[in-house]
Amino acid sequence: MKQITRSKSGENTDRASVIHKIAAALLDKIEKCPVRLVGISLSGFSDTPNLQMSLFDSGEDNQHDKLDDALMKLQVKYGRGIVKTASELRAVKRVWGEE
Repeated sequence: MKQITRSKSGENTDRASVIHKIAAALLDKIEKCPVRLVGISLSGFSDTPNLQMSLFDSGEDNQHDKLDDALMKLQVKYGRGIVKTASELRAVKRVWGEE
């Protein structure tokens, strides 16, 4: 077995879609071969919310919060994997070569 480690630092986020996008981008950069284990580690947590309102805020963050909440409720009720985003489906296709 060969261990490969990659890391990425960036802006603070509490969005699963942002974390998934970063992890998928890192996975895309390694050699394509069978993988036994993939792990994601998060750090730098804060007790206070990081809310900076923009003068030109479009309300998009609020929509993402509602979507994240709805997805979490579905996963709690019906189990993980009940809903997949298009980027998750593409990642599965890349890893498993499924059509």
